[in-house]
Amino acid sequence: MDCCATWFIASGKTRGFIWFCTAEGVSRFDGYGFTNFTTAEGLPHRQANDFLETSKGVYLIATNAGIARLNPYGVGNRIQNPKPGIQNQDDSLFTVYLPDNVKAQRFNVLYEDRDREIWAGSSDGLYKLNETGDGEFELEFVPLGESLVEWSGVYIDEIIKDRRGALWVGTHANGLFRLQANGKIERFTTPNGLPNNAVVSLLEDRDGRIWAGMREPDTGGLCLLKTETDASGSIVERLYTKRDGLPANWIPDLLQTGDGKFWVATIGGLCLWQEPGEAGGSVCKTYTAENGVCDFDVWDLLEDKDGNLWTGSKCGAKKIAGYGFTAFDETDGAMKGFVRTIFENQA
Repeated sequence: MDCCATWFIASGKTRGFIWFCTAEGVSRFDGYGFTNFTTAEGLPHRQANDFLETSKGVYLIATNAGIARLNPYGVGNRIQNPKPGIQNQDDSLFTVYLPDNVKAQRFNVLYEDRDREIWAGSSDGLYKLNETGDGEFELEFVPLGESLVEWSGVYIDEIIKDRRGALWVGTHANGLFRLQANGKIERFTTPNGLPNNAVVSLLEDRDGRIWAGMREPDTGGLCLLKTETDASGSIVERLYTKRDGLPANWIPDLLQTGDGKFWVATIGGLCLWQEPGEAGGSVCKTYTAENGVCDFDVWDLLEDKDGNLWTGSKCGAKKIAGYGFTAFDETDGAMKGFVRTIFENQA
């Protein structure tokens, strides 16, 4: 089955839905059919890049024109007195939050940490979403430093917080930032051992190791990072590339599932990580179209509550269950376009 292209797949926490972020909007899958949300329903931009259901059950969508909060109870629930930075429309399902900086109005990633702080990575900087007394949010800019490149701001692709309380921020061309719990901000770039300055995926595994997936197909790869070093030394303990068996050097996403398996999404297929032994050998068991996965451009990974693995790619959304693969596309009611992210709710 030819699938719609899926950028991101997300799992909600309260209602038992899987969410697909695509280049045409957002699709909600209830296990039987799809409900689509587009600009016709008030989404501020057709490009949906990330989806987050917060610990309080608030639905947030990162788009190319701000952060949209979805009202799951239907149309017509609008804010009577919108604050600066908030856009509302009559009969809209969405409230939209925009920063003052017009260069930062594309949001790429949303993340809630263990302390229930909500972070947002934009096309020009890092923001926190602070909840106000009336249940709304305000965007707070978090300075990281000046851009290293003239053509862009600090374009953020990924955010995680590790068990030591450090926030790691991966950027498109400005390297890797670490915000320590004491407020110290460090930047790591190629002089610190990174193969390039484009960090697009981050993961802390169950052993506390930090992994960074790089973007460039020629100079990228998967980095195992040192967690104790400072910005004066090398941050990379080991770099893995195609020479070690990766399907490609561009690594859009990383996931460790509940059974301990480590999955690596690449633009050359899906990799099930094999710890390199003393005798060497490939670090990947690779899944491609022959196994029911897309041959190229696997962008996002998700494990749902039943232990199924989902992939979002140019081939659409694919569910990898114990018995094999299930594909969903526009013929099933899903929205046409790349599935950028996948999200499962609390149920």
